[in-house]
Amino acid sequence: MMVLDKLKEWQETGDGPRLGVISNFDERLPKLLEALGIADYFDIIITSKECGMEKPCRQIFDIALTRLGIYERDAAVHVGNDYDTDVKGATAAGWNALYVKEPAYTNLPAQTTDTPFTVVGDLGKVLDVFGLEDPEQVIITTIHRTGNEHARW
Repeated sequence: MMVLDKLKEWQETGDGPRLGVISNFDERLPKLLEALGIADYFDIIITSKECGMEKPCRQIFDIALTRLGIYERDAAVHVGNDYDTDVKGATAAGWNALYVKEPAYTNLPAQTTDTPFTVVGDLGKVLDVFGLEDPEQVIITTIHRTGNEHARW
């Protein structure tokens, strides 16, 4: 099952996680996501332009939690492809972080207690982290754990 198929299933059944986009982008992002046909898969879309701050600022992550109605920071997971803005920002805000970086996982940042994260090779592997593996996925990548135990997720 492809990532978009899983998002559509969650939307239709209502039993999936709350999903949002936090982006260092401007007011064009919602229209761009609509043009791509994926805007409806997200409960919230937050841009740095709208908030007046950019990731890694903790407040943009706090705004996302508030809008989603989530009050436990450690229940939130941020998926991003930039270590400095996504991983550092999410972990500083108390979120779990998934770092999307294509294999072979070279030049990975050093793991610290302040920034525990898991590396995945593509968005399809994000589903694997949550036990939603796609048995028909053709491209196989690996999950590289860097000390994050995923106790809550």
